Amino acid sequence: MIMRAAAAVTGSARLDEWAVLTVLSDDVGHPMSQIAELTHTPPPTMTKLVDRMVASGLVYRRTDTVDRRRVFAFSTARGRQQHRRLQSLIDAALTDLSDDDQLCELADELHRRVVSNPESVATSSEVV
Repeated sequence: MIMRAAAAVTGSARLDEWAVLTVLSDDVGHPMSQIAELTHTPPPTMTKLVDRMVASGLVYRRTDTVDRRRVFAFSTARGRQQHRRLQSLIDAALTDLSDDDQLCELADELHRRVVSNPESVATSSEVV
């Protein structure tokens, strides 16, 4: 399934960018450490990835007003548009899996958890 998703976005973006944009799609803003945890990306790699996404105009950072050491990342309008486009490519690639109902249910559940409550993915003890 991951290979299908990666193939779907090849040439237009990287799968790790889609993952970051998915976490940020709730328009709340998330600390870099949380994004790294949710996407299973080492923090130094996440910093480089977000730097690249900031340079591309997909993401912006804002320092926490309470704790100046903490930085939040947000999706820009361009980032939200990119996420919608990538998500539709991935959704189309995954529709080919419709004959495997269990796999489709697992993919839907994972997507629901990331979109509705990103922290539930990181804290869930269930194996999806």
